[in-house]
Amino acid sequence: MTIPRGLRLLTTLALPLAIGCSDGGSSGGGAAGGTGGAATGGAAGTGGTAGTGGAGATGGNGSCDSNSCDAPPEAAALFSFLKAGSYQTWNKESAAHASTGPHSASVRAWVSPTLDKSLTDGATSHPVGAAAVKEFLDSGGAATGWAVWVKVQSDSAAGQGFYWYETFDASTGSAAADGVGVSLCVNCHEQPSGKDYFLSPVPLQ
Repeated sequence: MTIPRGLRLLTTLALPLAIGCSDGGSSGGGAAGGTGGAATGGAAGTGGTAGTGGAGATGGNGSCDSNSCDAPPEAAALFSFLKAGSYQTWNKESAAHASTGPHSASVRAWVSPTLDKSLTDGATSHPVGAAAVKEFLDSGGAATGWAVWVKVQSDSAAGQGFYWYETFDASTGSAAADGVGVSLCVNCHEQPSGKDYFLSPVPLQ
């Protein structure tokens, strides 16, 4: 049977369109893997950092994002937040002190309003959106880097409910850790003496 010329043209056009939709659906699904956007590829994808790349802050039992957390749970936005000193309106330790962890010689902890209230109330589990920042300081008191956690879902989930970020480079923000549930960070902060992964003495010294 001879296929009319018009029908042959429609068939020829439809085939690449169908293939294109299939490819687009596949790549689109990858980009939507987490609400952190750019963080889904993140520094973790380069092999240079510890982490899972990005903040999958989509817990069904309560979650937050860059607009509702006390600090952005995504590397690029968080680095801008830190560089701008936006956390420096938070409650903080009275002075820099020697680090008791694997961070920097001199550190100072800052706690977000949500975390500060939770600690003051003596809570054993902090609310979604709470955040903590640890500054790494040089001898002159200037920040050389930061370690941060942001609670991105109400269930701590053995550390998987937190976004973790650490950089020793205050100029570029190159991440040593970046992602939700970073095992290196979780293993260090998962101590009986801690208060839902917060290790600094309370009240702040």
